[in-house]
Amino acid sequence: MDQQLIESFFKQSISEGQVWLLQADDGMFALVEDSEGTSILPMYASQAMALESAVDLWAGYKPEPMPLRELIQWLTEMADDEMYVGIAAGGNKVIPYPASIMQQELIIRKQQR
Repeated sequence: MDQQLIESFFKQSISEGQVWLLQADDGMFALVEDSEGTSILPMYASQAMALESAVDLWAGYKPEPMPLRELIQWLTEMADDEMYVGIAAGGNKVIPYPASIMQQELIIRKQQR
């Protein structure tokens, strides 16, 4: 199941040239924490998926698109800080990736397209 979700995320994101994030009015992005307290930035392949997650703790957050070019640059900074991103898997569940690995995957998959 996770592998199908991962492949779908990359295919759709690269096809559309963007990912979706949940952003609050103050500019902060929605984050989840794993069991060890590591903050993870959830990324969504579609606006609809992001919107479905904008409930409970994230009520009031709005789906915001981020072009892949901008995301890849931002992932460089996140990788320097050893941060994680995650492929949203419904609700507040994410499949975590170190930012550096996500950046490499996006670059390779974009080139293969």
